[in-house]
Amino acid sequence: LTHFDAHFENIITDGERFCFADFGLALSADFELTEDEVAFLAAHRGYDRRRAAVGYAHCLSTACFGAERWTENLRDWMKTLRPSISPAVAAAMQREALLALRFLEFSRRLREENKQTPYSADLY
Repeated sequence: LTHFDAHFENIITDGERFCFADFGLALSADFELTEDEVAFLAAHRGYDRRRAAVGYAHCLSTACFGAERWTENLRDWMKTLRPSISPAVAAAMQREALLALRFLEFSRRLREENKQTPYSADLY
């Protein structure tokens, strides 16, 4: 299943498991798909991982540096790798930040420049 809207507001939990909610955009290889839809799904397999990285990087960046200008703060941190945060948080932020920022750039181009902006897993 590719959800296409994987972020923290679309995750619910019973305290032991987590599940996705809001399946309005979801697509699965188990669905009856056309050849074009199969190709689309294959090309977008990593979409949820990249979208989730945005949520995770956002949480880490705002917790460490504040909510204002969180993407700029994240970019600045990546340039300097400031040691002002714990090593575990720094490792998580370093792991997620580039994926998140590249996905955010794709999203910005899609919203602001061209609704036909292609998603490309190669960018990640």
